[in-house]
Amino acid sequence: AEVAGPVEAILTERGATLRAGQPVLRIAAKARRERLDEATARLAQRRIEFEAASSLQAKGFQSQIRLAETKALFEAAEAEQRQAALDVANLEVKSPIDGVLETREAEVGSFMEVNGVVGTIVDLDPIRVVANATERDVTQLRPGMKGSARLLDGTALDGTITYVAASAEPNTRTFRVELEVPNPGN
Repeated sequence: AEVAGPVEAILTERGATLRAGQPVLRIAAKARRERLDEATARLAQRRIEFEAASSLQAKGFQSQIRLAETKALFEAAEAEQRQAALDVANLEVKSPIDGVLETREAEVGSFMEVNGVVGTIVDLDPIRVVANATERDVTQLRPGMKGSARLLDGTALDGTITYVAASAEPNTRTFRVELEVPNPGN
């Protein structure tokens, strides 16, 4: 979550397939929309003041200091309006990636903090198969090599080795190996 507040609505249930940018939940607006309206009105006022000061200064009727002052106020109003608009836009918490919503930590009424965890999204394409290789076998394995794995049900998977541990697990004396396998059908 990028803004704090109570969860107003759940927009995606656990187990749902998500696309990047798809809303997962919505945080209550409270007074954020009113602050955006106020910031927009203040920006319009500061724009008029700056344009008037610029015009007067060009004609020699306004000091450089007053022009700098109105410019600073105008730029501050722009920043305030952008922040208020961003807060309103961030009321919907969206999925950052394509995947499946595995867990959802938030419920309607729960309070989200900034950077609060909404849930876990699992990206199933590609999948990663993890196995352990013996000391004898690990010397023949390198990241980037083609590899295959056979699952417990007998299914054979072909992919690319993405990781080979540099040191052995102390208890088993085996090395972790990861194989990335395309999984377009999830």
